[in-house]
Amino acid sequence: MVAATKEFTPGEYASFPTGIDSLRLETFSLARLENGDEALEEKLFETCKTRGFFYLDMRDSQHSSLVEIGEAVVRIGEEVFKLPLEEKQKYTGGLMPFFNIAKDGIIVDNVAPPGARSWPAPVQAGQPVIERFAKESHSCGMVVLAALGRRLGLPSGTFEALHRIREPSTDSVRVSRGPPNQTAEGPMIFTPGHTDATSITLLWNWVGGLQIWTEPDRGLNDFKTVIDPIDQGRWVWVEPPPPGHIIINLGDAAVQYSGGLLCSARHRVLPPPGEQGRRPRYSLVYFVRPEDAAVLKRLEAPGIPAGRFEDDAVAMTFKDYVTQHGASFLRRKVAA
Repeated sequence: MVAATKEFTPGEYASFPTGIDSLRLETFSLARLENGDEALEEKLFETCKTRGFFYLDMRDSQHSSLVEIGEAVVRIGEEVFKLPLEEKQKYTGGLMPFFNIAKDGIIVDNVAPPGARSWPAPVQAGQPVIERFAKESHSCGMVVLAALGRRLGLPSGTFEALHRIREPSTDSVRVSRGPPNQTAEGPMIFTPGHTDATSITLLWNWVGGLQIWTEPDRGLNDFKTVIDPIDQGRWVWVEPPPPGHIIINLGDAAVQYSGGLLCSARHRVLPPPGEQGRRPRYSLVYFVRPEDAAVLKRLEAPGIPAGRFEDDAVAMTFKDYVTQHGASFLRRKVAA
């Protein structure tokens, strides 16, 4: 019997092309953040005030195994994408090149909403791996948020109290598969321009495809249906992270909690440039979000500016916000 061809093959992809409008992000060591390196925290804080995207070096950290665990989760996702269309439609509706696994469904001792544990067979078989991935990703995200909280002057544990893993939230694991380029014309947009409805997003990717808008976003998503921003700026490619690294970006909740001091970059996903675009693009995301009942509002701290969002404060829980954000995303996806 001939073994099935593997689409996801880390370490075997063509090189990211040179000579294109691309960006290498700042790099931060998770191990040093875990050890409370104040100088690195301050540099991270400045980066998150100006862009909100960076590489996180996982090597030598307490979460160094997350890189390999992420690869294992993507391999589970690859098996899901290989299922017959009628089977996949039970879980994705056949609308998107990705599927989500809710944190509250994958962690077995959490209270899961009805239907949250209705999974395709590969996910059922891989549940322990995905559960470990969700727990460690959430913990990793909290290390970064806690470092930013200290720079903002927030009382210790403030961000942790808004993101308790045992409380209901819309945290989720997402595995994506973008098809290879069929033509050199155009770009085919996998995911239109948006900011994330998260506090912080952890991204595993091995090839190009991610683009960010050069002008950062300091306000909450306004649910407009436009695909691209209309203010000054341009789309630039983000170079894939080096081995042992992942990409981190801040989301809308971090902007709101910090009174607009922190930034969330608008981004989108296209087929990878150059030879990398000849193969399917797999990526993996963990969305760290506030608890469902958390209210989006500016937090009080010495380092958080007063008044920035006082007139347009969002009087909604995060669960309501993420629902509206999702509806806006679907409208933009259809328009693209």
